[in-house]
Amino acid sequence: MSYAEYLAAIGPEIALTIAALLVMSIDALWPRSVRAIPWIGIAGLLVTLAMLPMFRAERVAFSGLLVIDPLAVLFKVIALISVILVALLSISHRPLRGFHEGEYHTLLLFFAVGLMFLVGAAHLLMIYLALEMVSLAAYLLTGHLKLDPRSSEAALKYYLFGALCSGLFLYGASILFGLTGTLHLDGIAEAVRASGLSAALLAALVLMLIGLGFKIAMVPFHLWAPDAYEGAPTPITALLSVASKAGGFAVLLRVLAVAFPLEALDWQPMLWVLCVVTMSLGNVIAVRQGNIKRLLAYSSIAQAGYVLVGVVLMRQTPAGLPSAMIYLIAYLFMNIGAFAVVIVVSNALGSDKIEDYRGLARRAPLASASLAVFLVSLTGIPPLAGFIGKFYLFAATIDAHAYWLAVIMGVNSVVAAFYYFRVVRAMYLDAGKSEEPIGTARPLQVAVGVTLLGTFVIGVWPQPFLLFAAALPLGF
Repeated sequence: MSYAEYLAAIGPEIALTIAALLVMSIDALWPRSVRAIPWIGIAGLLVTLAMLPMFRAERVAFSGLLVIDPLAVLFKVIALISVILVALLSISHRPLRGFHEGEYHTLLLFFAVGLMFLVGAAHLLMIYLALEMVSLAAYLLTGHLKLDPRSSEAALKYYLFGALCSGLFLYGASILFGLTGTLHLDGIAEAVRASGLSAALLAALVLMLIGLGFKIAMVPFHLWAPDAYEGAPTPITALLSVASKAGGFAVLLRVLAVAFPLEALDWQPMLWVLCVVTMSLGNVIAVRQGNIKRLLAYSSIAQAGYVLVGVVLMRQTPAGLPSAMIYLIAYLFMNIGAFAVVIVVSNALGSDKIEDYRGLARRAPLASASLAVFLVSLTGIPPLAGFIGKFYLFAATIDAHAYWLAVIMGVNSVVAAFYYFRVVRAMYLDAGKSEEPIGTARPLQVAVGVTLLGTFVIGVWPQPFLLFAAALPLGF
């Protein structure tokens, strides 16, 4: 490949890497410019996002290690928007102010670089290296508040569980290489079709699913999520629940759709069970939570179960893959928006307990109304983005004649409404301990405004998002 071809293949990734190195250099050479560092990082992310339309031409690069296709472009957009919003949240999160901000935002940018490589990886070695890049940055960001024992504990649990799952993924990939003689997903698919089902092939799939299930917090590989989400800085909790999960789903989709053809290995029954258990367990345990971050952590596990419905159905109905994509896009805005309001309350009260949200509507009416909108959207009530996402998931299950799955999703939505509305009730119906107004920093106002806009736009005018998602070919 020529230099021009290299640039055409990974131009946005190069630009974001330069932005990360610039932030790191400025932090080292001009430490007094710490206030400008977050904004330089955000500018780099925005420039990279603006570059994506110019680098969307489909191509295979680096001898098949990377592909640029509609799926990769969509997930790169999701990753960049998520990281931009998280960077905005981080500026106003009180525990992060003045605490190694240069290191923090450098890691945030390298996390985004890793995600961009991950969603375009078409080779198991490239997938593994990108997963490790994302994971290492995530471990460090989770434990960034070194003086907070909860943050250190969360990072340690996240790291130990992640190291185990990463090793299992690599072991599964090595078995697959031994069976097929290649690490390219296309080559694996050809070899699997030729050889057919075997115990070793099934073992390789299971081991790789464990590694990817960890990234999306799929039951039973979710045990790290509640503690990591609670102990991590709240912006990083939002990052893990959206961006990291989206990257995991991108790899899962590509591996299942390309490397494991259904005619050779029927992986659907396994995913049927996993998606039902994931959404059900996440919702049931969320009912008992008294901490808003743990509640949203278990909610995030349940949301992974909903997205898995679209993944399971992608070979049975044309509506399967688009329904998963539209739900992920909706989830980006409503979940990060919810965490933005959690930061507003945490900055003012120093607490994440749900009982401290009592009477919040009288102290912070706009923040309370915003949180109510996000929680109602997560429940799946119109005319918000969550309703559109769930509507198309239900439509996909009906189209695939999976009526029992639609019933289970409906029951889970009712359970979710119970614990989401418990927070809304505390804000609007319960008496608070104080009437003192709560202010909201400008970056948080921007983040809440953007996520509210996204939540309403997708709910009221979903056609552009649906058309783009529907254009994704099943073979990617």
